[in-house]
Amino acid sequence: ALDKVAESGTADTSFEELASAAYDPARRALLEGKRSTLSGKVQKLGDKQFTLFVLKMNCCAADQVPLKAVIVADFAINAVKDFDEYRVNGVIQFAEDKKKPGTFTPVIRVANPEEIVSMK
Repeated sequence: ALDKVAESGTADTSFEELASAAYDPARRALLEGKRSTLSGKVQKLGDKQFTLFVLKMNCCAADQVPLKAVIVADFAINAVKDFDEYRVNGVIQFAEDKKKPGTFTPVIRVANPEEIVSMK
């Protein structure tokens, strides 16, 4: 039940930058509405939602880094496969947690299937 935000340019972001922006009102304002591209392996959360993670093997498989953001598609993501690697291009939003006012989750909104590209 997210409202769409107007697109207002592009931003180079990382998993870490999006996560930290959720706690900083000025950084949220700077990034919201910007189009960004992120890559990683998919973990589906529902018919239209998933998250991304990357594996940085410093010492063991426990080194995976999850994206602390949800990717929300305006369409069913049936063709997207869990644990396959994808590049996602979408518009950044921040959704406030209704159960914890003042707490925000980064959301990448994807409008078209062409914005989710398999890296295979």
